[in-house]
Amino acid sequence: MESALASIKLDVEHCSKAFDFVKFPENVLDQIFQYLTVKQLLTIRSTCRSWKKIFDGSSAMNRIVLEFPENLVLDRKYSPPSLVPARNLCFSKSRISAVDSWWPSVGERLIYLSVNDCQISYAMLLKMLRQCPNLNSLEYLCPAYPAASVSIGDMKFDKLEHLKIENSAIFYILYDIVKMCPNLKDLNMVQEINAMELIKHVGVLKDILAEINIVGVSKVINEMQQFKQLKHLHIENEVLSDQTLRAIAAIHPRLETITVNITSTGTVEVTFLEVLECLQTLSIKSNIVNHRGYVCSNQTSVNFTALNGKKLKKLELVRIRPTHLSLQRLLKESSNLQEIVLDTCHFQDWSEIFSLAEKQKMLKRLELNSVIVQNDNCCLSEYFDNLKYLKLINCNLPKQRLETFFSLCSELEGVVLQSIQSVDDDVILELLQSSDRLKKLTLNICPSVTDVSVDHIATYGLMLKQLTITSCQGVSDDALKNLNVASN
Repeated sequence: MESALASIKLDVEHCSKAFDFVKFPENVLDQIFQYLTVKQLLTIRSTCRSWKKIFDGSSAMNRIVLEFPENLVLDRKYSPPSLVPARNLCFSKSRISAVDSWWPSVGERLIYLSVNDCQISYAMLLKMLRQCPNLNSLEYLCPAYPAASVSIGDMKFDKLEHLKIENSAIFYILYDIVKMCPNLKDLNMVQEINAMELIKHVGVLKDILAEINIVGVSKVINEMQQFKQLKHLHIENEVLSDQTLRAIAAIHPRLETITVNITSTGTVEVTFLEVLECLQTLSIKSNIVNHRGYVCSNQTSVNFTALNGKKLKKLELVRIRPTHLSLQRLLKESSNLQEIVLDTCHFQDWSEIFSLAEKQKMLKRLELNSVIVQNDNCCLSEYFDNLKYLKLINCNLPKQRLETFFSLCSELEGVVLQSIQSVDDDVILELLQSSDRLKKLTLNICPSVTDVSVDHIATYGLMLKQLTITSCQGVSDDALKNLNVASN
């Protein structure tokens, strides 16, 4: 026995020396890291100093996104805890008044920075960017805090190639941005822009504009062809005919994203989609505005027959009534669809929706909001193996259909159920037992949910990290308090 144990010990020591990962070529380690999740990577990093050094110097760090908590106040007194040396960083809904001595060491590693809905002056943003010499991509999304022009001197961000901006003062700082970023490849302007104002700056934008949310495009269709890099086009607040949209598609046939309003009292033939062979995101809305300026809930009938959605990754329909089974024909050859959003849409029955979703084997996200069906017919049989996120709002799905659906969704990680009368304790139990990876659950205005569901959550919701229960009359405060005590 002692001899056998000695033999095992020697083999382990031999293996330990043979697999000295410190001496592995960097490209080999990068290949190994590709098969690990972010959580696994961070666990490896915390193992010892050698692994920490290996990991921090590898390209795997590009997968780590450091997200600061919301509602932070970054001032001269603020000092963050020990940070992972991430190359991607996000600030959201915070006030940034100063960044002290901790920022330079963080900024010098960054290749991606997002500042979203923050209170931050343009001058402070530039001060932060000065410490980011390797920054390749920037998202500056602060529409409520207009940028004021400042002196930029000889400031340069030579490695910045991708910029996404939402700020009402964009045209006041546009020329400075182009001057500071000589190698800028694509500029994404996501706030609403008047077409006539846009054309005034065509000279500086024609080779870099990649995304635009535009109003009045019908007046400048010919001028639009000057924007050679345009890939994402949003036309939400202007009703356009199929003929006009076809003219736009002919100018930019390689659009990857398009958002349009096709309001009509009759059936619309969306033939403009025939031209857009590279389309990945399609959003069609029907905003019927009455004489008082309010959006009406009437749906526009749309015929998707004979169109090809082979490369579509996201489909969003708002106040649309697809002609019967035409969506199935649109997506019959699609193998890449990952997200479906249906808001206030009308279908003949639930089978039309779920049979569409069942065929999309890559589907990760499904949102149904106030969907109307003529009858409750529904046939569910196939598993939704890749569905991670589900949002159901104000949908009259029968209880039995919900239970069957949840029994086929074993990979769900996030679920929102709001104003669903048929959601009761049995439905919640089926959801929890079928989806053992569920991390986020929101229940809002579900009157049939009681304290029994809270007990189910305590028993089966072991992976839950975020639970929100609001306006569920059958759930008592005591049950929620007991659940909080148990989880702590």
